[in-house]
Amino acid sequence: MRRLMCSHFRWRRNGFQGWRWWWWRQVGGGDAAGTDNALVYNGNIVRQVAGNFGTPKRPRAGLKVFLLGLFDENEKGEPEYERHFGIFRADGAEAYDLIFGKYREEAWQCFLLCLSRICQETASTKQFRCLFSSVLAVAAQIGICYGQVANNLPPPSIAVKILKDNKIPNVRLFNTEPTTLASFSGSGINLTIGVRNEDLHDLASGNTGTSLRWLQSNIFQHVPPEQVQYIAVGNEVFLKDPYYTPYVVPAILNLFQALGVLGLSGNIKLSSPLAASVLLDTYPPSSARFDPDLLSYVKPLLQFLHDTGSPFMVNVYPYISYTNNAKFISLDYALFRGGSALRDGDLTYTNLFDASIDAFSFAMEKEGFPGLEMVVAETGWPTGGGDAAGTYNALVYNGNLVRRVVDNVGTPKRPGTGLKVFLFGLFDEDEKDGPEYERHFGIFRADGAKAYDLIFW
Repeated sequence: MRRLMCSHFRWRRNGFQGWRWWWWRQVGGGDAAGTDNALVYNGNIVRQVAGNFGTPKRPRAGLKVFLLGLFDENEKGEPEYERHFGIFRADGAEAYDLIFGKYREEAWQCFLLCLSRICQETASTKQFRCLFSSVLAVAAQIGICYGQVANNLPPPSIAVKILKDNKIPNVRLFNTEPTTLASFSGSGINLTIGVRNEDLHDLASGNTGTSLRWLQSNIFQHVPPEQVQYIAVGNEVFLKDPYYTPYVVPAILNLFQALGVLGLSGNIKLSSPLAASVLLDTYPPSSARFDPDLLSYVKPLLQFLHDTGSPFMVNVYPYISYTNNAKFISLDYALFRGGSALRDGDLTYTNLFDASIDAFSFAMEKEGFPGLEMVVAETGWPTGGGDAAGTYNALVYNGNLVRRVVDNVGTPKRPGTGLKVFLFGLFDEDEKDGPEYERHFGIFRADGAKAYDLIFW
């Protein structure tokens, strides 16, 4: 069990100094004091606790941690740094941007108990509730892909229960299978619903009425519109199914018009997930560009996304990049564990995921579309079937990614910019084509147990 709390005191026992967890002082009073170092130290402590890492002697053993402190305490004694541990200022503003994660209610109760008795100025309870709610609110940005290319999966109703039990608020479905959609109806889970590649021709060749009938019979007959966040029109079409490539944007435009008829075009966003292979020259990220043979299809898609405020969707698999280029990419770099950093102008990359995402940002800029919102529609690490596959590496990759998303770390090119990420995938899919590892991305087993102990918040 993990507990994260805040305190204005150190905890001591009679004659024995027990567990002591300090806030790093945030300004002044000593060597290495400062908001940057305070954020690094305390942010890492928060992630250690939230991730239930424990210690080398007690791995995975939860720790209750009291963080010092709520405010600076200007009447404390020497040395000077003792007066500079506050993460909030007297007016309620943050001294630095620390994110506590999911422990809203527990931390609120503790914070109320820990209001400093010796600081001359304090925020009112009303002010503090406001600042606390804003600081600890974590955007629901993590989702999971629910693929069903398998013959041994539990019924969709069990999948819904697994998602709710694990507090996973977003799911991506790859088709409009009626039983699956009906199982999600009323669940409170946000849906990204896929249009099959083979449906693109009919949707592109028809008119608004054709798309309207398709939406009504395939989606809204089974789930209410307010549960649908995105419609993913095709998947990796430019890579997998070049025959359907000319139909992607026309299908999107017809669906957009149909959503407009229903008054839903402002609420349900349309996009088409692209494979990372649509880029060329991705090393370093700033040199990335779209494949010239695809530009005549990519640019109209970017224009639509820009005009409608819709996200650019991409599927990113550092695992595949690593295994295809193991002589040049270290496993640590692929797993968010550092390794040799990549300098790209003023930017520094310490992991392959960030470099992959920013490569798309640079490529879009070159085509005149900077700043488009991005959604990672698929990413993950297999638990078997290939080099470096396994439950440990899958936990390291997905665990590090979840923490980065929850903490709104962003990327070197877009620091602090939230990124919605869909992890692949819910279950192993034993009937998928391709290399063996393609069938081993499941985070959960068919009986609902976790393949590894991933925490999603």
